[in-house]
Amino acid sequence: MKYTGLLLLLSLICCTTVFGQYRKSISVNAGDDVAQAYSPNGFYRFPQFTAASLYNMKRKGPSSMLFNYNLFTGRMQFINNEGDTMDMMNPLRFDSMMIGQTIFFYKYEIGYLELIGSTWPIRLLSKTDIKLKTESVGAYGGSNTTSSVDRMKTVMVGTTMYNYKSNENVTIKQLVDWYWMGEDGHLMKATKRNLFTLLSPQKARIAENYIKQQNIKFDRQADLIKLLVALR
Repeated sequence: MKYTGLLLLLSLICCTTVFGQYRKSISVNAGDDVAQAYSPNGFYRFPQFTAASLYNMKRKGPSSMLFNYNLFTGRMQFINNEGDTMDMMNPLRFDSMMIGQTIFFYKYEIGYLELIGSTWPIRLLSKTDIKLKTESVGAYGGSNTTSSVDRMKTVMVGTTMYNYKSNENVTIKQLVDWYWMGEDGHLMKATKRNLFTLLSPQKARIAENYIKQQNIKFDRQADLIKLLVALR
């Protein structure tokens, strides 16, 4: 029974390492800037709101608005003519959009995904989710874990996402998922098995050899990009 339990544990570990997913946690002390602890851009994808081009079957070209992607809320935002920051309320109107040189796709069941690399017809996309876990600081320096993510999201939606300070200890939990997207736009988790379903037999053999030779990890974005480049 001991050996059976050990084998089961090892199999679970192996499954998590080949899955196209990455997790990271950042601890932020009360009074420190939570958004800046995550990145110099705060919880925005880009340092500032930037010109964008929107694409669908009927439209292709630049927008008069400036856009930025809010990683914390998972919403695309723009600055309207009055200078207010607004959420894009109907993203399904567009097949994709380009902010600067970065391309985003929107899928109803997942949200916004960023194009990371491509070897036509295979494209690699990433989806980043951020959650905040707060700890109330007690009178004697102790802490009580709370689940106030929804409350913090409500507070932060109405403020700039470049800077945000909290009077509680905060843990930032980041989860990144990677997906393959084929020519038909269908998404699949970025695993080896799913990749092979999109490749010809010849390309599948090339990929198999490269994965073994380079020890490609499917939970590392750099490795996934290297694999795509090798398939060109």
